[in-house]
Amino acid sequence: MNSRCNKESNHSFQIYGGKGIKIEWKSFVEFKDDMYKSFLKHIKLYGADKTSIDRIYSKKNYSKKNCRWATPLIQGRNTSRTHFIEYRGEQKSISEWARIMKIKPRKINWRIFHGWSVEKALTT
Repeated sequence: MNSRCNKESNHSFQIYGGKGIKIEWKSFVEFKDDMYKSFLKHIKLYGADKTSIDRIYSKKNYSKKNCRWATPLIQGRNTSRTHFIEYRGEQKSISEWARIMKIKPRKINWRIFHGWSVEKALTT
């Protein structure tokens, strides 16, 4: 997190610090105070090797309000390339809806691109 946002030599700097993403914690102690309890809870469920820091909104800074601990699967779905749709009051990625509705993601994409309603795209 620190290197991606603050070191231009980091290979990921351009998509973090280079885009203006900042770390709002002023010290590791502040970070630990805000995130340690949730970290312990997450590793109890998923293990330390399946736990990393994740920004909920990828265009916003690292902060207590915008960070959580996540598995690689959740992190992989939480990118600027992920498209979300709302159905029955729930917002999920197309991949998540595809898994739930047992439809291939590309089929949902095709249907929506061709003007189908979200409901029809997910239930037909």
